[in-house]
Amino acid sequence: MKADYPREDAVAVSTELGTRLHAALRDSYDVREELATGGMATVFLAKEVQSDGLVALKVLRPEMAKTLGTQRFRHEIALGARLRHKHILPVLDHGEASGDLLWYSMPYVRGETLRARLTREPQMPLGEALRVTREVASALDYAHGAGYMHRDVKPDNIFVADDSETLLADFGIARAVRDASGNTRASVSDVDLPTTTTGFVVGSPQYMSPEAVGGDPSIDGRTDQYSLGVVLYEMLAGEAPFGGRNPQAVVAKMFASATPSVRVVRAEVPVEVDEAIRRALSRSRNDRFQTMSDFASALQIASSDARAGSGGAMSKLASRLRAWRTQQ
Repeated sequence: MKADYPREDAVAVSTELGTRLHAALRDSYDVREELATGGMATVFLAKEVQSDGLVALKVLRPEMAKTLGTQRFRHEIALGARLRHKHILPVLDHGEASGDLLWYSMPYVRGETLRARLTREPQMPLGEALRVTREVASALDYAHGAGYMHRDVKPDNIFVADDSETLLADFGIARAVRDASGNTRASVSDVDLPTTTTGFVVGSPQYMSPEAVGGDPSIDGRTDQYSLGVVLYEMLAGEAPFGGRNPQAVVAKMFASATPSVRVVRAEVPVEVDEAIRRALSRSRNDRFQTMSDFASALQIASSDARAGSGGAMSKLASRLRAWRTQQ
């Protein structure tokens, strides 16, 4: 979400939704300009009246309140307010105005989404791609420890701030992690979202794990690991590992094709980095790293090697990967 600091004489946004939001929240927020809009919600830049600080206000589009959008948006608010981690974009305040304007505020991040970055620069430097992935992995490891899977890890939900910090956003379709007995540590109620008319579970097929696409009710944190592996592959290769003209084509290729090697597209990626990505992209979740922390640890070693340019770290990573394989 990138925008210049608003001028002191700037007027509120002129869109109908922005005008309504400005009028409804004018005692607390001075709504200035639209930053982004999506299928469910619109984000505005605003200034807090009391502190004069900048925030981003995300408001559910009124027409979405007639669908499951309200349920999903409230779930996003509840988790954003609960999960506190330096790489998770937090919810600061929230409310409902004028009867149908459901909104929440979050810190204004000077930067852009990873999607915008990849549109401008399809292949990112290796060290930076590994850093972004490790920081998102840290956020996800924390969320899993708190009892939640994100289920929608993709470049659109990752913000890269101008100060190089990475932030994970949008827990709108997050779900509680349950153990073999069906118990969960989560304290915010789960949201059971329906499948679409095409049979796909809510999410983005290019980034969904095979078990998520198949509607497996027992998915766990390793489904987020698969999604993050796709994101890392895309940052390095400039494209997702499984593409297609429509969701059906993407899923067909996912189940019919072997896990791809990023080195086919970008030969300079170290073998050990490629091996870690391919493990995270294993079709069977039992063949992936057992935890997000394990995945992050492998990438930490790879990141150290990328910065130092030495082979020692890669040897350590290869040994670690061999050890993990023998644990299966």
